[in-house]
Amino acid sequence: MAIGVFSILFYTASILGFGGLILLYIIKNEKVKNILFYFLSILGIIVSFEGFISAPTNDIVGKIILAIVGILPILAIIIKNKMKLDKIAYILVTITVIVSILKTFSII
Repeated sequence: MAIGVFSILFYTASILGFGGLILLYIIKNEKVKNILFYFLSILGIIVSFEGFISAPTNDIVGKIILAIVGILPILAIIIKNKMKLDKIAYILVTITVIVSILKTFSII
């Protein structure tokens, strides 16, 4: 039962994350890009937090990686809003989504 729920969660997070990342780089409309950017930032924070709390207590390195990855979207939002460096912010969110999904579901 739990494995089925876990696999549904994995597929949902993967489709939303990777699909959103593809759209983030393809779409030209800035308003839609902003919505996708904030959505992916929140998704990255949630998935990295989920991975952090579900990791075993003896997996210190994995927890540190997920904690650092969970902070990256916050830095990306600050960089996008204060410094107006959109490409760097998009790259940080991309790293967050990919690493948090792969680390949370024990692929890396």
